[in-house]
Amino acid sequence: MTRDEEIRQAEAHDHARAGERGDRLRQMANDVVSMLDLHGLVRDPREARVLTFGVLADHLYGLRAVDIPRDLGEP
Repeated sequence: MTRDEEIRQAEAHDHARAGERGDRLRQMANDVVSMLDLHGLVRDPREARVLTFGVLADHLYGLRAVDIPRDLGEP
């Protein structure tokens, strides 16, 4: 395998991992906001999901790449 192929393979792996992190964070944000909404503590569920995603991403992954899902604000 050439060095260029190794780099492309590593990049593809990094992108896949960033997507997995984004999906996990979206699911966690949805679960947190759903529970808060169930108890009447959320005025705007879409905005709450986006904000919760950002806080979780910062705390759990710091400077590592995280793909932001297109359906982030949706349940």
